[in-house]
Amino acid sequence: MITVHGPVAAVFAHRTRQIYHELLEMLRAAAIEPERTSAKDLARIDYEYPTIAGLLDQLLAVNHTGRHPLPIALYLRFSWYLNIRDLWEQKREWGLRLETLADQLDPHDHAALLNNIGTTFRKGEDLPRALDYYLRSIAVRNTDEDDLDLSYNYSNIAVAYWEMGDIDAALPYAYRALEMDRRLGQRSMEAMSLVNIAGMLYQRGQYQESLPLIEQALEIVKEAGNAYLIAEYTGQLAVHLLANLRFDEAMSTNEEALGLLREIRDEVGLARTLFNYGLLKNIFREYEVARALLAESLELMHRHRMPEADLARDWLERVNRAIDQASSSGAPTPRPAER
Repeated sequence: MITVHGPVAAVFAHRTRQIYHELLEMLRAAAIEPERTSAKDLARIDYEYPTIAGLLDQLLAVNHTGRHPLPIALYLRFSWYLNIRDLWEQKREWGLRLETLADQLDPHDHAALLNNIGTTFRKGEDLPRALDYYLRSIAVRNTDEDDLDLSYNYSNIAVAYWEMGDIDAALPYAYRALEMDRRLGQRSMEAMSLVNIAGMLYQRGQYQESLPLIEQALEIVKEAGNAYLIAEYTGQLAVHLLANLRFDEAMSTNEEALGLLREIRDEVGLARTLFNYGLLKNIFREYEVARALLAESLELMHRHRMPEADLARDWLERVNRAIDQASSSGAPTPRPAER
């Protein structure tokens, strides 16, 4: 591991700049981007995280007079990893500190920074503030030309409106992002836009329309070999299959998703998939299996302070009551399936 010793000061300035560029190159080589991410890549960044975090903290603590590199490139390159590992508070802290250096950033980096900060507020459920940051990001961009970061902006605005309950306002931004992704040939972003639109249609009860979109998205990320998105979208596909009453496929897809999510150690995605699979097992009265799935889901949700924890607890209590009632009535409790 690359190690940074002591405070970043003049005597360390040259070495600090070297380390900074070494870390940037390492992040590029590890392909921490939507197009290509493997479990091995994620494990490598997990290992290097203390070094990267320490350097960001030190660079943000010094006066920027040209001696030290501005940490904006490192922050933006590191951003997607922070999203994957659910490090939203840390990402927001660094982002807000970088915002104080806005007058030293070029417009493109400034817009990307505002967009990233907005997402940390959205994840913290401060949707009005998130939307404000997203719209401020749009305001400093050139919106006359197709640009990948502009597509991110449109997608984030769509998701913010969606989570505020205004799907009518969200869909035009989501379709605008999808059209731009396709013009740019950005297949991974196209997949993300398809997933967002599928989710909005699903929420409207348009299950037949949403399923083909999530299937298209999964095919795209499988072609790219993105382990993280394959796992995430496989879990979402199971939900859409269940909504279309394709129960056997939903069962096998949930099993596949659990294996993929465990492999990449995505505990947030794993918690949600365990919960959904637990509900599916409950429908088929496989109560013991459902209880095990929901209990593990609840443990992970508590660990990550997920808002769905109360719902998971309620369902776990319902399943426990169903098991107790079956026992007291003398009815056989369904035997756990092999997992």
